[in-house]
Amino acid sequence: MSDKVAKTAGSSGVQKRPQVVVPEGLAMTKTEKRVHLARNGKRVKEYEDKNVPAEKIGVYVNHTIMDKGVSMEPTEITYLTTRIIADIFDSFPHFTLEEIRLAFHLGVRGELGEYYGLNAVSFFNFLKAYNDDVKSNVNLKVSKFEQQKKIEQKDTEKPSQKDIDAQFMLLLKDAVEDVKSGKTEFYNDSGNILYRWIDLHGAMPFSADEKKEMVKASKAFLKRRLHVDNMTLEKRKRGVQKINLKEAFEKINNDHEDYNTTVASGAMKIAVNEIIKRHISGKVDIVKKMQEILNKKSYGTK
Repeated sequence: MSDKVAKTAGSSGVQKRPQVVVPEGLAMTKTEKRVHLARNGKRVKEYEDKNVPAEKIGVYVNHTIMDKGVSMEPTEITYLTTRIIADIFDSFPHFTLEEIRLAFHLGVRGELGEYYGLNAVSFFNFLKAYNDDVKSNVNLKVSKFEQQKKIEQKDTEKPSQKDIDAQFMLLLKDAVEDVKSGKTEFYNDSGNILYRWIDLHGAMPFSADEKKEMVKASKAFLKRRLHVDNMTLEKRKRGVQKINLKEAFEKINNDHEDYNTTVASGAMKIAVNEIIKRHISGKVDIVKKMQEILNKKSYGTK
């Protein structure tokens, strides 16, 4: 295992959270290592005294302005800092302070794409690009490595089914908290994996018609994403890399194998989000339901 268990103080007391370390044997660049390790520490939303992260963010903003070498009036810096802090509390409360610092550090050096001037929008884009591109790519790289490593482990080294279920319960609770606390309106991380686990235990409440609608929504989302990807390539003067949208859309509509896996994965994530929303609204307590199922589950003995 590449994660060590560390204790992190949250608003509800002390809870165990895996401490992120660089997986042994995984080749990573210096930046990838920094991004991966930056996940350690408290998330912004976990600070009871919000002045603590706010003050740190203010320092990071000032450092970024100095790194860029621009001159701003104190009133401009105060306004800019206030806007950035508000954006982080609203849209990126799941970030650690080190992730925020690193996003600004990479962003101002042009490593997160082009930007024009230092303003609230450019800082927001630094954070968004860090989250959606850099951090996601590193997480995917680590996840693939860990999965391959688990496949290669001997049976005696594999976690028990009870341990696996316990990890999925933590993942489910984290997913609910991420949506509830405002980290995101759409829970994306590991959504398809959560779906399979919940569905395996017969706890997915959706009808066949509802599932069809989720597949339809997933197809629509994929089409929008492909369109945006093409526009981004065009802006970056990489038009030669664009795909034929008409051909791609036809394949998606006709359930072509090129896109089936992506559509299915998206539909599962939509389903997980729907069950989380129902949980938050009180229509169904999915956490309690899954715990009751696991409590009755017979794991046998080794």
